[in-house]
Amino acid sequence: MVLEIAEPDELISAAWSRIEGDPLLPADERESAARAVSEDEAEAVAYLIDPVDLVDGVPGVVLAQASWSSERAAFDPDVAWDGMDEELDGDGLDGDGLDGDGLDEGADADDGIGDWDAGGVDALEDALDHEETGEPGENGNGPGTGTAERER
Repeated sequence: MVLEIAEPDELISAAWSRIEGDPLLPADERESAARAVSEDEAEAVAYLIDPVDLVDGVPGVVLAQASWSSERAAFDPDVAWDGMDEELDGDGLDGDGLDGDGLDEGADADDGIGDWDAGGVDALEDALDHEETGEPGENGNGPGTGTAERER
C-alpha cells in the first residue's frame, strides 16, 4: 500500500486527538505517543488506521497478526506499477509457492529447499509433533522421510 501524506499537519492533529481521546492510555504513554506521532508521520498513520478494521467484513479472512513498517519511497503515479505482474519468488510460474521449483507436486528432495505443501497440512503437523516428541508423526513424516527435515 502506498500512501501519500498530503496534509501532514492534519494527520498529526488527528492522531493527537485520537491519543487524547483514548481513556485506556496512561498519561506517561500518552505523552510518549504524542511525541512519536509528531516526529514520524508513519506513527500518526498507525494511530489512525486499525488493521482489524481493514480486514473486517472480508469473507474468509481473520487477522492473525499485524505490524507496521514504513519507508519513504519515490512514487510517480504516471508510471505503471508492475509489482502485481511479478510472482513473489520471481520465477514467473503462477501458483508454485515461494520455493521456485515449478508446480508443487511432490516433495522437493532435489531442490534442497523443501515443501511443506508436498505433504500437506499433515506433513507440517507431523513435523511439529516430531519437534515436541522426537518421534515421527502418524503420517510417517519426520526424520528420514524427506518432508519434515528442513531448516525452519
